Amino acid sequence: MPGGTLYFRTNNDYYSPHFFSISFTHHSNGTEGPTLNPNGTINTDSGKFTTNFYTVTYHTGKRTDKPGLIINRYDALGLELDGYLVGLGYIPALRGRYGFVRINGDWLYSIAHQVPDPVDNDKKVFQNWQRFDFQFTYVADKIYNYSTLDVRKRLNLYLKYYYQFPFMQNVSFLIGAGYRGQDEYNIFFNDSYAYVTVGLAAGLSFNMHQK
Repeated sequence: MPGGTLYFRTNNDYYSPHFFSISFTHHSNGTEGPTLNPNGTINTDSGKFTTNFYTVTYHTGKRTDKPGLIINRYDALGLELDGYLVGLGYIPALRGRYGFVRINGDWLYSIAHQVPDPVDNDKKVFQNWQRFDFQFTYVADKIYNYSTLDVRKRLNLYLKYYYQFPFMQNVSFLIGAGYRGQDEYNIFFNDSYAYVTVGLAAGLSFNMHQK
């Protein structure tokens, strides 16, 4: 799923930022078999899946400083439009089956706490501590014969919680749960299921600047 995103700031308030983003994403499975089986069902064994989509999102944020804590909250609401709407980069067999218009939302709540500086005890140093991330997607266009309010097949959502280990700067414990009405894994988009996630989340730092 290669792609890119451009961000456009609408103010310069670091404690209450507002900005837009515009994204392009290509989504494919690299397979060249027929998308449909002879009986009209989706060929999940070797079927080709290709589509491109464009997303416009509005973001807001709020930073709150408390004794020993920095709390950042970000909210986002966006509209995702598939290239099918302008006849570009999609498999015709997906028409009426795959969601080409989607409403996306995101809520991120991040907490950093003050930790002792190993060199200067009088210096304030903050480290990421806990994070909550909630996201949802709702398919808004016609798919099969599902009604507009059929959340069972149209709604994707998840909630994840991260706890950063105090002895590791870029590694967190992760636990989460969610539901997929239309699976995000390309040709398996007809699958619907609930799931639970448990594991570790890691970041990669090249030490390009001083901590």
